[in-house]
Amino acid sequence: MKTVLLLLTLLTILFACSHYDPDYFQDKFNKDINIKSKVPIKIVKKFETDLYPKAVGMCYFAPQPHIEVLESYWLESSDIIREILIYHELGHCALNRVEHSQIKIGLFSTSIMYPQIPHEFEYLACKNEYLEELVTKHIIPISACLFQLQNIKR
Repeated sequence: MKTVLLLLTLLTILFACSHYDPDYFQDKFNKDINIKSKVPIKIVKKFETDLYPKAVGMCYFAPQPHIEVLESYWLESSDIIREILIYHELGHCALNRVEHSQIKIGLFSTSIMYPQIPHEFEYLACKNEYLEELVTKHIIPISACLFQLQNIKR
């Protein structure tokens, strides 16, 4: 019984600390890279288009820039994964990053704009470098950070 109560308490704390509202992450993005974007973000059950069947987030430019995120993915993701996803989509919608860097170092992607979301571990370890690459498109700092991570076992 004590174990069940402890588990329920931990789950309550975990979900109380979770941020459901995507605008929380847009505000964080604005502070982290020092811009003022206000791109509408909606959590949806289904995308406007079926062109990208594996996508979990989409940036649309018409009629105005806006982002959609799949509700099923959003609900099962941690705040770190939500942050990475929103930063990726804002990279498209707010920073006009249309390309996806395909460069990897070992298993690690060198950009938030890589088609596959980075693992939480690599993102947290190299967050400043990921944000610098997001704004400047230079992969040298993130590459150095990721080379160091290759020697750390997960």
